[in-house]
Parts: sequence; structure tokens; C-alpha cells
Amino acid sequence: MGACFLYGNGGGSDLNFTVRAYATEAELLASTPKENTLGVVTNVPPIAWCFYNVAPGWAEADGIIYFVVPTLSSLEATSFNTTKKYNLWLAPTGCYQRISVAWKKMAAYIYKSGVWVQFSLLALPYFYNAGDFTVEWLGSGSNSGGVLTVTGGSATMNTFEGYFVIPDIHNYKTISCYISSYSNVKPTVSIQQISTGTTVASAKPSSSGSTVSIDVSSLSGNDYYFVLSTNSTYDDGWVVSNVKTTKIWGDAR
Repeated sequence: MGACFLYGNGGGSDLNFTVRAYATEAELLASTPKENTLGVVTNVPPIAWCFYNVAPGWAEADGIIYFVVPTLSSLEATSFNTTKKYNLWLAPTGCYQRISVAWKKMAAYIYKSGVWVQFSLLALPYFYNAGDFTVEWLGSGSNSGGVLTVTGGSATMNTFEGYFVIPDIHNYKTISCYISSYSNVKPTVSIQQISTGTTVASAKPSSSGSTVSIDVSSLSGNDYYFVLSTNSTYDDGWVVSNVKTTKIWGDAR
């Protein structure tokens, strides 16, 4: 790992903030702590905290908390001066804790001017994480007569698509997926309404190894599919197309 901006395991006489753990979000929001208290919703006791400019991806001891601070600014809603004697302003935008030898994104707030301001949303469980969600089409030079293989989802509403129902979409602000690889033409990620067959929103990855996110904050209910389309193409007279995503998840509102 690289060097932290700040590292510690509590408060101190020279620090202008405190890090506290709360068992539930309700407990946190009902509290009235000191100004610049950083509150993290967790049942795992923090052993230390660190400010870093990117989300952590390396091994650490269980319990350590990382606050993500990509910029140094005194103008952001979550910004605060970390010391009492000097000017070192930080504006956290995310919070991660090492739990059971894995990093977990946590719900976290800062208490400013008598109000809790949230800067990190809890990452809800992955729809697909341990296994792959794969769509592959191998067929003749037309949209019929081929074989569609879908792993991790259902096949198929249309020739080149795999899909699954998104449960309780109102819980999510965005639906995201990591496109680990694809062949030929860029795939399409979309949200479709089940009852009407209408595509509500869609997006394409910038490249293999990139994340696609779709805003679903205005949607509610259980009437929506997550759809992954191969956008097939010809290869020497045969349709050959596949796309693989290793992570699909929702970020809480």
C-alpha cells in the first residue's frame, strides 16, 4: 500500500476531528456528537483509520477503516480542517472497512454545523460476484439458427440477450456492472421494464475492464430486468459474439 495522508487509532489533542463507530444508521442519526465527527455504521470494532486518495485494494488487518479523499479542498460540503494548529483540509467521498479479509464499502457521515452529512453509501450485496454473468452467441449468418449460452442469468428475451429480474429496484440509486471482456462489438447494458418491454436506460462500456453504471433512482417496484446484450457481428460468415461481467451490483439510495 502507499502512504496515508493521515493515520491513527482514535482522536488526539492536535486533531480537529473524531472517528466513531455506530451499530446502526438510526443510532448514528439520533446522536449529536462534536463537530467534525466521522461516523461509520459498522458492527466490527475499528482498530485504526487512514485517509487515502483511492479505494483500498491491498491486504490489511481486519477492522481498519479507510476514508477516501481524492481531492484536498476547503469548499466541499464534507470538507473539514483536520488539525487545530495547521491548515490541512480533507473532503472524504467514501469509506471502506476491512471485514473478514475483504474490503466492504460502508455507510459513513460527517457531523457539521449540527447536521449529519453522508459521504459514503453502503454497497448492497452483489447480484453476481463469485460467478460470472456471461452471454455468448454462436450461430449462422443470421439472427436465427444459432446457440445462445447464458451463465448466471436467464436466456433470452431477444436473440443476443441474457437477463435477470432486479429485486426491489427502489432500494438502489444506480445499477452497475464490471465488463471484464467482450469480443468484436461493444455490448449494451440496459434496464428494461418487464410489463412493457421498454428500455428505460442503456449504456456501453468504454472498453474491456471498465464499469458501466445506470441511474435507476426514479424507478420502483419489481418490474425491471437487467439486460446484457452481445450486439453480435459477423466473423467469416458466422455470428460470433460474447461478453462477460464478473460483478453486478446496486448502490443504495
